[in-house]
Amino acid sequence: MNNDGISDSIVSSHFIPANGANTCSMRFRAVSGSGLRGAWTSEQHIHMDVEAPVPYYWVWGEVTQEVARFYVQVAENIGLPTTPGTYNGHNTGVYCPTSTASGGYNNWYWFPATYDESASAYRCDITPSIFGHYSQNYLTYIYVYDYANNSYNGPENGITVYIP
Repeated sequence: MNNDGISDSIVSSHFIPANGANTCSMRFRAVSGSGLRGAWTSEQHIHMDVEAPVPYYWVWGEVTQEVARFYVQVAENIGLPTTPGTYNGHNTGVYCPTSTASGGYNNWYWFPATYDESASAYRCDITPSIFGHYSQNYLTYIYVYDYANNSYNGPENGITVYIP
């Protein structure tokens, strides 16, 4: 990568510029594992989207003593991974931090959401056994992080469900 005079920076094959990047002088070239270098591309126009991901629909699915399934649909301009992880040192994906009434809503556990093709939504499988508390309300928020570190950090109010 060559950007404004800086050359040969290593980027991954899934390169996403920093949040808010705005340049018309970035060039790329392939470099093999043995150090062979390809030709530089022409200058590329990169204007990174700074829009935060937006959950636009969420609903509780199956709720039993073993699991409460929480489904979230998200609109995102640059994409989200199908399973949460990290990219360039920050979280990516959809998470459902959850707490219990008997824990005074201070015993948070961050459940990761995976993409469920059959539901066309991200699904958090919230398991009461993590807390050891049953027959009470569980409070859940939605957190979404895209590849560029834009985020949606929970609704104004949490979403609750009673788990038997």
